Amino acid sequence: MKKCIQKLLLVLVTMAMAGCLEEDKPKEGSSTLDKIKEVFSKVSQVKGGHFLDNSTTTIGQAFDNSFGNPEWREGTTAKGQNFVEFKGVIDADFAEIIARSITAYSGDAVADPFASAPFMDNCLGAEYARDFKKQMFSSAFSFAFVPENQLVALINGEFTRHIMDKQRKLIVQFEFNKNENTDFQLGYYGFLNDDEMSNCEIQQLVPTNEFIKFVYSNHVYTDFDFNKIASEIVDQTTPIDMTVISAKIKEKTKGMSLTRYYALLFAVEANPKVVQKKIDDKKDEEERKRLEEEEKVRKAEEEALQIEKAQEENLKNAKKELIAEFKDYKKKMDDYKAACSDGKCNYPEWNVIGYEPPESEYFYYTHSDGYVWNLELRSNEDIIGVDCHWIIKCFNVDGCECNVSEDCKDVAPSLKSLCDIEYDSY
Repeated sequence: MKKCIQKLLLVLVTMAMAGCLEEDKPKEGSSTLDKIKEVFSKVSQVKGGHFLDNSTTTIGQAFDNSFGNPEWREGTTAKGQNFVEFKGVIDADFAEIIARSITAYSGDAVADPFASAPFMDNCLGAEYARDFKKQMFSSAFSFAFVPENQLVALINGEFTRHIMDKQRKLIVQFEFNKNENTDFQLGYYGFLNDDEMSNCEIQQLVPTNEFIKFVYSNHVYTDFDFNKIASEIVDQTTPIDMTVISAKIKEKTKGMSLTRYYALLFAVEANPKVVQKKIDDKKDEEERKRLEEEEKVRKAEEEALQIEKAQEENLKNAKKELIAEFKDYKKKMDDYKAACSDGKCNYPEWNVIGYEPPESEYFYYTHSDGYVWNLELRSNEDIIGVDCHWIIKCFNVDGCECNVSEDCKDVAPSLKSLCDIEYDSY
C-alpha cells in the first residue's frame, strides 16, 4: 500500500511540474488540477466501468454512441449518496422500442376508444391518445382487411412518428454504494421533467435488461429526423404526387423496418404542404360533385321539359283524334235515330252498334255487342301523360250515355255527355 501511495505522489508531482514548465504558455482546456480531478471523478469511474457480460465496451462508449449530444455530470443527493447523471437525445430506433412496448401494453385499447390505456395517455399525451383511438375506432371496418402484422407496424409507425415529433432527451442515473462509494449500479432512467413524456414509465416499458441490451447493441445514434426528411421528399415532388412520394419513402427506408416506413409516411402526411394539398383536393372533389349534381338537375329539368312539351303536343293531337272519332260516331247515331223516327227503321242497326273506331297510339278501344253496347276508350298514359277513360253505353235506338273519369278533363274539359255535346266547339 505504501509503494502505491509513493507512486501516486510521484505521478502527481510529475504532473504538477509539467504544469509549472508550461505555465507561461497559453493553452486551452482544463488545468492540471482539473485533469487530476477528472481522473478520480465519479463520472470517469462510471464511463470507464463495465456492465456484466460487456467487458469489451465501456459504459461511456456504449452510452455516448447510443444517444445524441451526450452529457455527463456527477452529484450528491440530500442524503449524501453520490450519483452520476447522463443525458442524451433518443433516436428513431429507441422511439420504435417505446412504440412497440406501448402497443403491446395497450392491447385492445388501440381499437376501443373507451378502454383504459395509461401508457398511451402518459407516453403519447391524453389528448393525442383519445383522438388516435377514435380514429382507429372509426376506421375499424377498413382495418379489418389489413393483415395483423401490417396493422401493428402501422400503429407502431404512427407512435414512433409522434414520439420523434420533438427532440427528446433521456436522463439516466448511476447510483453509488453509500458505504463503499466505489461500486455503482444503474438506477433511474426516463425523460426530463419538462418533457411531455416525463410521466412515461420507461423502466416498465423497457426493462433494465432490454435497455442495457439496446445500449450495447450494434446500434449507433442516427439523426433520422422524420419531419425534416418528409419535408425534403415533399419539396422534391412538385406537383405533389403521393405515388411518387410513396416510392421515395420506400427508397429512404430501404433496409429498415416496416414501422420506420409507416412513421415516415405519417410524417409526410402531416407535412403542411401535403395537408393543404388534401384540403385543396377535397374542395376540388366537393366542387366537382357539386357541378355534377347541378348538371344532373339541369339535365333532369331539361328532360322533364322535353317530356312535358311532347305530352302537350301528344295531348293536342289526341284531342283532335278523339273529337273526330266522337263526331263520326255521333253522326251515325243521329242518322240511325232519324231513319227510325217513324218507327220503320231502314237504317242498318249494325252500322251503329258494330262501329269500330280505328286503332290509335293515343287511346285503346274496346267494345262489346248485345242489347247494351259498350264502347270504352282508355288513354295511353305513356304517350299523352294522362290516365283517363270514357265508357259509352248505347241502348240501340234508346240512345247512349257516357261516363267520364275525372282525369279526362285534361283531355276534353267540356266533355260531359257523349250524346248532347256539340263537338264543333273543339
